[in-house]
Amino acid sequence: MTITQSDEGTRDETRRLRRALILIAVLTCLFVGVVLAGVYVGGLLAFGVGIVYLAVIGVGIASLRELSSKDLGAVVGMVILILLMAGGTGIIAAHNLILGSGRNVATSVMFERVEKSLRDGEKWTYTLFPKHPDEAVPGGNLELDSHRFKPGDTVIVRVDPAGRVAPKLPGEADSPAALWGTIGLNAVLDGIVLWAAREPRPTRPPGPTRRRLTERRKRAWERFRRLTGWPFALAACVLSAAWLGLFQLARFDPTLTIMTGVAYFFVMSGFFGMFDDDKARVAFRSRAVLWTVLATVAVGGYLCATT
Repeated sequence: MTITQSDEGTRDETRRLRRALILIAVLTCLFVGVVLAGVYVGGLLAFGVGIVYLAVIGVGIASLRELSSKDLGAVVGMVILILLMAGGTGIIAAHNLILGSGRNVATSVMFERVEKSLRDGEKWTYTLFPKHPDEAVPGGNLELDSHRFKPGDTVIVRVDPAGRVAPKLPGEADSPAALWGTIGLNAVLDGIVLWAAREPRPTRPPGPTRRRLTERRKRAWERFRRLTGWPFALAACVLSAAWLGLFQLARFDPTLTIMTGVAYFFVMSGFFGMFDDDKARVAFRSRAVLWTVLATVAVGGYLCATT
């Protein structure tokens, strides 16, 4: 029996699709592990499972489609961003599912406290006391992002009898927004895997306009790679200032603080590696990056100690 080239291509595409579906199943299990670790254990374990997730999806996409290191890095960067958003909404959805099997309790507001942070803005924390002596409010205080109650008010909250999660207002606990958001973000991640499993289209020869744009881009890139002196130092400072802004938003969460710190050193290393290997320029750039990183770490430490 003769196997044509089209039949062989169809079989190869079927094999890639099968591997992609297996990869999606493994990634779904790992994502559930990230959410469960964040809910029941802690942020560090969730961060570790998230690293495994990124390694699996990176290796899986690389095995499904031949990508350059630049394209693979761009895909992994997009996956990191989506995974962070999906992890946050997934933990909220898990809390709501746990509270879905809880019960409503009538409480009185005993105390209120307002906390301010750059990441969350103003957050109101209410200490609750049950109105009926045979009931309890397990799970801690009620936290809201706006001022809704005052001491003495009666509040109906949804509680988990086991105290695994903090109480919420019934409307927030019953909201499906976080669950649908998590499902949608996971669908985007699954779409990336299915995109990698598709047969790449044959490349067409570039036209004259595209060739001119390519040449201009190459010349601009070469000028950029020869950058040194104060422009290089200024670019390093701009990157570090942007990281300090992200650090200010994330530093109230230990897991996000670790992730932003690791990302900063990777970004600065990649920034330094983008330039040419001229020894004179490399010496200046090394000093500029070193002093910029040291100054940024010092400023970050000062912000942690004073605010």
